[in-house]
Amino acid sequence: MRSSSQPALKRQKLNPADAPNPVVFVATKDTRALRKALSHLENAARRAAGLDGVKVKSVLPLRPLGAPLLPAPPVHPASTSEPIVLED
Repeated sequence: MRSSSQPALKRQKLNPADAPNPVVFVATKDTRALRKALSHLENAARRAAGLDGVKVKSVLPLRPLGAPLLPAPPVHPASTSEPIVLED
């Protein structure tokens, strides 16, 4: 086994070309637990997201009859009951 003369933090440094975004993700115990909690389908989709031309077979749950396709947007109360008129 070969030992490295560089400290552990130095070995983990990313190449700027590989990570152009200044934000670097570091996994914690909580994020690892969340990743392990993903379902098989979610894991397959996550793996296939980085691969071109990979077919992912998925079975979508059936929606109940009469359910809307998209949820209704939230209704925000108006600050005034009068109409707003914009004049040029």
